[in-house]
Amino acid sequence: MSSRIDVSQNGRHGLIEGRIMHCRWFALVQPEPTSFGINPRTLLKGGGRVSRLCVYIGSSRKEIVAEYSRGWVSLKYNYIDIVEELVDYLERRYSLKIVK
Repeated sequence: MSSRIDVSQNGRHGLIEGRIMHCRWFALVQPEPTSFGINPRTLLKGGGRVSRLCVYIGSSRKEIVAEYSRGWVSLKYNYIDIVEELVDYLERRYSLKIVK
């Protein structure tokens, strides 16, 4: 799909938010993969760093298209590609280690 992902608030780990395509999102990223994080290969629970993810349309968060909180609360089929790309990005971006 190769959408542009914009990160508006960023830390080394923790709460991160931004935009992807016409959606806004926020995520909680753990320093290490956990048993309750989203697996980046399968999008199932277990083995990922993203433990909380919310993808929504608009600024009021009224139309949530994907919500994960230690397990899937909701995931609209039409948005699976966006979620896959976002989880993959977050996993790659926040697994980088700086070598001195």
